[in-house]
Amino acid sequence: MSTDKVNRGILLTMVALVTIAYIALYEQASTNFRLYVPLCVAALVGLLIHDAVTSHRPRRH
Repeated sequence: MSTDKVNRGILLTMVALVTIAYIALYEQASTNFRLYVPLCVAALVGLLIHDAVTSHRPRRH
């Protein structure tokens, strides 16, 4: 298994765990939590998309 796939798996796991925690804690959460957690999840998804796009591009030598 390549390092890229491991890193992508770690990012996917982080997104899943943060999403579950966000849903579970939403009722008791502060305004900052409600604001910043979705922004962080969006950043992680952006990293996943960037990683997926750059790994499928043909490399020039």
